[in-house]
Amino acid sequence: MKVKIIDDVATPSLENEINDLALIMYEEKTND
Repeated sequence: MKVKIIDDVATPSLENEINDLALIMYEEKTND
């Protein structure tokens, strides 16, 4: 996964944004 590569240089806030976005997308998929 590309996210793992980005983790090393990403700021904590950016990492949290990515996690939040992934969670939202996951929840939208499960709602269908």
